[in-house]
Parts: sequence; structure tokens; C-alpha cells
Amino acid sequence: MSWKKVVSIDELNRNKRALFKEGSKQIVVFSYSHEIYALDNRCPHQGYPLYEGSLDSDRVLTCHWHNWKFDLKSGKCISGGDSVRTYPTKREDGFIWVNLSSPSKEEIQKQILEGLKIAFDDRKYGRLSREIAKLYFNGIDPVTSLQKAIEWSYEKLKEGMGEGYCAASDWLLLYSQESGNFENQLICLMEAVDGISHEVFRKGVTLSLPVILSAKREGSHFSPTEFLGAIEKEDEAQAIAQFSFAFDHGLVFSDLEETLYLAALAHNYEGGKALIGLQKIDIFCKHFGDEIVRPLLYAFVRSLCHLRREELNPTFSHPKAGVSHPEAQPKDLFQQLLQGIVKNILYFDLGYQFSSDKPVSQNVDLLDVSGTLAVADAVFVTCQKYPKFSMKALEQLSYFFQKYTSFCDASLNASEWNVSDEDQFWKESLEKVLDHGIAEPSTVASRLSAYLAVKELKKHVSSADLLSSLNRILNIPLKEKHTRRKARQNIELVSKDFKG
Repeated sequence: MSWKKVVSIDELNRNKRALFKEGSKQIVVFSYSHEIYALDNRCPHQGYPLYEGSLDSDRVLTCHWHNWKFDLKSGKCISGGDSVRTYPTKREDGFIWVNLSSPSKEEIQKQILEGLKIAFDDRKYGRLSREIAKLYFNGIDPVTSLQKAIEWSYEKLKEGMGEGYCAASDWLLLYSQESGNFENQLICLMEAVDGISHEVFRKGVTLSLPVILSAKREGSHFSPTEFLGAIEKEDEAQAIAQFSFAFDHGLVFSDLEETLYLAALAHNYEGGKALIGLQKIDIFCKHFGDEIVRPLLYAFVRSLCHLRREELNPTFSHPKAGVSHPEAQPKDLFQQLLQGIVKNILYFDLGYQFSSDKPVSQNVDLLDVSGTLAVADAVFVTCQKYPKFSMKALEQLSYFFQKYTSFCDASLNASEWNVSDEDQFWKESLEKVLDHGIAEPSTVASRLSAYLAVKELKKHVSSADLLSSLNRILNIPLKEKHTRRKARQNIELVSKDFKG
């Protein structure tokens, strides 16, 4: 026990409170109703001194900066957010003593994660940031916060793996690249955990994973054929059951990966999300190991049963031009398609992005078009891992390339996006990705995805316009909410039932 003599009993009785410092800590001691209490002086919200706070008859301490209220004995926050640490006290030899012994690291981690869970459930961005920072400064791996976010959410996502998990994987990758810069790393984890929290908030739960797992299941072992059949029929319960069998028999991601790629390539899933999702799971597994596989794959399998199969929509179906030539090499086809994708981005007509008078089928923004870069990155990885799937993956890339060619304006001056100083460009781009100032997580995720895709693709392919495309993506004004467009299109839709 580390007891420190801090103030005489007579002085505390006169002033009712006392402040002392121990190293970097500030601790305030209160005498209240014949009891002695000690707690951290800094309000956990924004650091206002609790010494300046007031006490009421219910032993509640109020911080007057933002009206947060704390129970004086336990430190629990009654109104506000984070609790404040308290310390044992005693009277001895005419003085007040405070025990400054630190809790065990296990107890500290437990308390922080309890606070993080509250912030995650309520989507409190500021508190998420504080709790993750506490992990770091207490010598606990702050990436634990992301692992917990996955554990807290995977059973709840009714449509499985969505933008939240994919973006979290990208933030994790950027976190690793920013080693040594905790400020940037903290931003990465804040955004990753907040994005998953937002997805749980936004999509909610209709049929949770435990309910599906408790349903009657066919068979008793994992069968790739039965799994693929269940996905094709969008039979979520049976597909999940198949993966439950796989996990029960000790199979890991590497054992299941080829079957999952077959499922992801069976359809042109909306935005290439299936193929992209597999790439993101691989990033998670490399960081956390196989213990993260089960929740991630449960979420991924659910998503395969809910994602839109775009080739079944006649509005967006396109021929597989450029992929049907048997003499063409996958590497050459990929290069051609990537050049076409970059051209789509550089020549995209922003009139579609800002217009309010076009049909629903033309609701296209630059970030929709730029999403094809992430598909290209995922296709490149697929071709490297599974050469036998190369042509199928390239067909999917061709589809998403052609989906946006009709929205281009060849008269645009694309040279205005040329990059002259590459090193400076990457510095400025990183700052735009990190300190983005954008409220909508999906928009943030799209920009981050494009940034990482260009950074990775540039290592493997020669494309002078790759940087130019990213330059345009990060610098074009955004329109995150289309109020007039939505109103006009819905008037047109609903009124059809009332026209003579």
C-alpha cells in the first residue's frame, strides 16, 4: 500500500477540500458529512478541475464546466459519461492520508473496456477516443478496442459484414503504417470503432446470430458444396450452420478461403463488397490471428445472403468486354481495366453528383465511381493468391468498370489533377484522410479505401494517372445529403399511383 500524508485534519476541516500533486497527477480531497473522499482532480470529460465543483446533500459532486455529476464515494458518473478514479483515505496522527497504489493492469483494463462498451453502445465519439487513449497510456495494446468492437457487434448485424468492418480493416492497416505516431494511430482506432458502432446503430437487429444458430441444421459436417448451395439460395441459417460445423472441427481461415472466394465470385455483389470483404478479413487475421476468424466469417457469410446481385438487375447489366479474349494475359487485362477505371474517375461528370432532376438510375457520385479502385485492389490480390480464379475476378472488375463509363465527359480537363510533387502529395493526402471533417462514416470509408487502394496498386502496376485520380477524389466538393433529389424522385414514384 502506498499511503501519502497530504493535509492536516484541522486544515481540511476549515477549507472542506484540499488539492495536492503526486508526479503528474492532481488529486482533490473533500471532507463531507464527517467522511473523507479523494478522487482525481481533472474531470474525465475535458479536464476542468473538480476542486472548483460543488457538493450537494446527496454526496454528488458537480463539475460546473459541462454539468457532469459524480458520486463522491464511488466516482461513478451519474450524469455525463466517464467515471472518475477514487482513492482510499484514512486519518492518522492528525493528518489525512491517501492510498495512491495503482490497481492491477487487469483491473485497469477491465474498467477501461467497461467504459468503452458504454461509449460503443451509445456511439459517444469523444468517450471512445478517451477510453482508447487510456489503454495506450496504461500500457495496454489500444488495438484491443477494435477487437472488442468486433466481438460486441458481429452477432447483431442483421445483414452481416458491411462498410463498418471493411473500413475498420482499412483503419487497422493505416494504424500499422503510422507506427510511432500515436496521435495518428488514435485517429485510426477512433474511426474504426466508431464506424462499427455506427453500423450497429444504423442497421439494428431483426434476427440475431444466436437465433440463427439455434435453428434446426441439416448435416453434421462442413461441406463446400452444401455451403455454396446455401449461399446461392440465400439460405442464411444453413450457410451459418455450415460454418459452425467448420469451426467446431477446428478449421481456420486458410482452410476455408478458397471456398469463400468461389462464393464471392459467383455474383457481381453490389460494389464488389464480397471480394473486398475477403481481402479485409485477411488483414484482420494477419493482425489478430485466427481468434478473430469466427466472428468475422459469421458476419461475412451473412452478408453473402443479403448483398444485391447486380448482374440480375437489367438496369446495370453489361457485357464482359475485354475479358472474353482467351489469348489475353490476366496481367495485361488488369492493366487495361485499371486504366479504364482511372479514366472513369478523372472524367466523371459531376453534374450527376449535384443534379436534382435525374432519374434514380443516375444517382451516381464520384465516390461511387472511385469505389472501383477498391475492387481493383481486391481483384489484384485474388489473381495473386488464386491464379485459377483470375479470369472470373477480371470479369467482375470489367463489370464494375463498365457500370460507370456512361457517366463520363471526355471534354473535361483531367490535367488539372496531375501531381507534380509525389512526396508532398502523399503527406497532404494522409492529412485529408485523417482530419477529414466529414460526418458520414460511409463517405470517410470511401475516401480512405481509395487512398489505400492507390497506395497499394502503385507498388505493382504502372499507371501515371493513379495519383491524379486520387487527387480528384480527395479534393472534389462533397454533397452528402441530397434533399431536393430525394424529394423529387419520391414525388415522382408515389404520384404514379395517383395519375389518371
